[in-house]
Amino acid sequence: MSVQKKKKKLKRLREHVEGCFSDDVKRNFESCTYIRKLLANDDKMPTDQIIASGVVKRLVDFCRADLPADLQLEAAWALTNIVSGDAEHTASVIRENGIPALVNLLETTKSNDVFEQALWALGNISGDSAECRNLVLNAGALDKLIPRLHSLQKSGNEKHLELLGTGCWVLSNFCRGKPPPPPPMIAKCIAGLLSFLVIRNDAILQDAAWGRR
Repeated sequence: MSVQKKKKKLKRLREHVEGCFSDDVKRNFESCTYIRKLLANDDKMPTDQIIASGVVKRLVDFCRADLPADLQLEAAWALTNIVSGDAEHTASVIRENGIPALVNLLETTKSNDVFEQALWALGNISGDSAECRNLVLNAGALDKLIPRLHSLQKSGNEKHLELLGTGCWVLSNFCRGKPPPPPPMIAKCIAGLLSFLVIRNDAILQDAAWGRR
């Protein structure tokens, strides 16, 4: 990418950070979408610069229950991209209380897309370290996640299979890492994973079996 193009992108980043802090929900959505796309760009707009802009706090704010689902989806997606980076990137989301905000979405959102995106973010955070995993567990993720996964399974809707697969992967991540989670947490995870063993899907069965090891 040329120097000129990079400067243009950086200028637009500042513009969209301001858009995220606007009181206009439509502008919030447009700016949040721009930042989310930057974080997934093949040209790799530096995540460090996006974090340094101070916008992570606002992305976490957008996960509130009283905001539109499309804005919540973009925010949770952007946060997922951030925590897909290194340990410091994950820490930047944790510092802004991203874990409780994402855990809350598991219970409050009526959108399966938002629910799944929050799952991806929490699964990535949990996979960063045992300490991060325990922060997610202590925020009540299991108590909000397992009932909803059971409800999706009972629906028998094949359209939910991919979503259930994501949920199974997250539960499996909750069991991994050293030192392991406290025994009561492991027991809850295993109880949740057992229900996936009846699903005829190789990827789901693999995650369920791996989590029970």
